[in-house]
Amino acid sequence: MATNEKLRAQGQIFHQLRKQRNYSIASLGEKSTISRFERGQGSLHLEDALDIFNKINLCPADFYGFLHPDQPSAIKTLAQEVFDAFTTLDLKKLLALQKKAEASDDALLALGLKILLTDPVISEQLEAKGLPVPVITTKEEYTISDYVFQIDYWDYYNLFLFDLFCMKLSDKMLEYCMNYFSRRVSEYHHNAEHSHILLLSLSRTVFYMLDKGDQERARDFLDKLSLFTTEDDLFYRVVQRYLEGYYDYSFVDKAAGRLKMAGALGVLRDFGSEKIVRILDYHFKTRCSDVDTAAGASSIA
Repeated sequence: MATNEKLRAQGQIFHQLRKQRNYSIASLGEKSTISRFERGQGSLHLEDALDIFNKINLCPADFYGFLHPDQPSAIKTLAQEVFDAFTTLDLKKLLALQKKAEASDDALLALGLKILLTDPVISEQLEAKGLPVPVITTKEEYTISDYVFQIDYWDYYNLFLFDLFCMKLSDKMLEYCMNYFSRRVSEYHHNAEHSHILLLSLSRTVFYMLDKGDQERARDFLDKLSLFTTEDDLFYRVVQRYLEGYYDYSFVDKAAGRLKMAGALGVLRDFGSEKIVRILDYHFKTRCSDVDTAAGASSIA
């Protein structure tokens, strides 16, 4: 869709939603900006859009859903592409996805993929190849925190954004989200797709706490993560064992922690989980380089 057509579509949808909610342009402030936006003659900056959406009680996910009726399937496809590129350290693919998001009309998604490129594992790869690592501004960090705090319905789209945002959310905001999810464990157990992406993002959040050396939050988040892994979630139970090993390595007993991490990698290799093994193997070698990752598989019971 050409840029002018995108702007017209956005403006028309917003106009309809505003009228349905009985809000006048004057009541929202920024009259000229909103008028131009509704006529397809101008766009809204991300911060302005979130502020205006909040004023008319409009969830951004709903707005983009009206623009793209096939959004759920499109977002799920994109999430899988991002997961594949991230776990295989495919920088070319990640950069292409981020560029594609920037060209779309979803500024939140574009910001999320920009944040993903600052992940320690990815940024190390970018620097090794002489490529620039994106810089996330304080204003952008406030933007994502405000957005996450205002979420009242955690659909797949918002869970995917949380997965992308989590590294740049404040510790307090992560605690807020962890506590929120923990109170609704049973809901996620009955939705396999939501449970899958939530477990991914919660696992990544634990990694960040451990990399930061925040023992108290790392322990708390690990305990909360265990609430989401059922007997059937063998894959995530092994990932959690790896995280427990990383916790032990960081704070308790380096030798025992390394052994537990290597054992979890062995189990994942036996499962044939090559993608996740590759990213964890890279993590292991850069954090615990003095240990052989080919250690035998250990029991996770």
